[in-house]
Amino acid sequence: MKDYTILRSKRKTVALIVNSEGALIIKAPLKASNIEIEEIIKRKKTWIEQKQVLAKNKTELYKVHKFEAGEEFLFLGKQFPLLFSEKIKSVKLEKDSLYINKNIQDKNSSIIKWYKKAAKIILSEQVCKYEKITGLKTSSIKISSAKRRWGSCGREGNINFSFRLIMCPIEVIDYVVLHEIIHIVYPDHSKDFYNCLKMFMPDYKKYKIWLSDNQRIMDII
Repeated sequence: MKDYTILRSKRKTVALIVNSEGALIIKAPLKASNIEIEEIIKRKKTWIEQKQVLAKNKTELYKVHKFEAGEEFLFLGKQFPLLFSEKIKSVKLEKDSLYINKNIQDKNSSIIKWYKKAAKIILSEQVCKYEKITGLKTSSIKISSAKRRWGSCGREGNINFSFRLIMCPIEVIDYVVLHEIIHIVYPDHSKDFYNCLKMFMPDYKKYKIWLSDNQRIMDII
């Protein structure tokens, strides 16, 4: 395995990273020899290959949409193929497919509009659920087109969610909703914030990791 990049610094240990493109990056101490690094790579060969396969699969899954028939669209963590029809007025999720009227010219805008409408309904329901659980109260909920933030909370309890969040599994959505609601009382990411988050969602870390691993959802539309 020779296709990798070595980044040397004053660190003490060697770290292996497989990035979102499947490339292997080695972070190594200044004094680490190439022979030492090669030995570590050999020992981690199976792990590296598994990570590269996952990266390849995600690259296929999160390709930028062209809004063509047969393309798969994410909704609540599941994939739905896009099909064209003359029987519906705009966009509709039915059974195992996402349908759009074949005569619509701007399919991009129509599908985004559908996502935003669905996001407003489902996220409002989940916010209401966690308001009751936490005893906290939001001021307003807005759906944005943000491409770099899943959600945000203002000082007055005004919460914004990217419509792209609705593509994630419901458990991940719940994590983001709870995360933003807790920001009403803890505006930063202090120890108190995370203690509060953990109290209501003990396994929040796995959803945080899921979002980090699947960040490319933000770029497909």
